[in-house]
Amino acid sequence: MLTMQTEETKRSIVQEACRLLQTGGRYGIHEMCLMSDNLDEKTKRATERALTGVVHHGVRPLAVSSGVRC
Repeated sequence: MLTMQTEETKRSIVQEACRLLQTGGRYGIHEMCLMSDNLDEKTKRATERALTGVVHHGVRPLAVSSGVRC
């Protein structure tokens, strides 16, 4: 769900989920992410191209430490 969105839209979606959740609530989605913050841009782009070919839609996976969270 978030993988196919721009950075700005990802943040908006998560912010809205946080707004709607009760304190301590959970928001579960299926999402792809890059497990390392140390990947070079060439590797990140190659990963995006490979995933795009599989899901047939542009993807932009986040790094785990991206800060997109409540």
